[in-house]
Amino acid sequence: MHEMAIALALIEQAEKVAREQNARAIPGITVVVGRLSGTDPDALRAVFELAAEETLAAGATLTVDMAAGRELYIKSMDVDVEEGEEVRGEALNV
Repeated sequence: MHEMAIALALIEQAEKVAREQNARAIPGITVVVGRLSGTDPDALRAVFELAAEETLAAGATLTVDMAAGRELYIKSMDVDVEEGEEVRGEALNV
């Protein structure tokens, strides 16, 4: 199931950005998945929770936006930097 590899790559990229921002957590990630990418969005959602365990994305909400092509990338993500402060990142390629 290549969706697990994709989920792990998404989390790795998100954690890299989050660490650069000294984030404590990643509460949400939105990805764009192209219909021609060969990625099953339901399978991706299912494995994301497992892949995120013991990472900054543990408990994060994964939102999947569908597109027409082959694209697959992080559209946006939320990171908790300090208590009560949130930063939003945009467009990270996987």
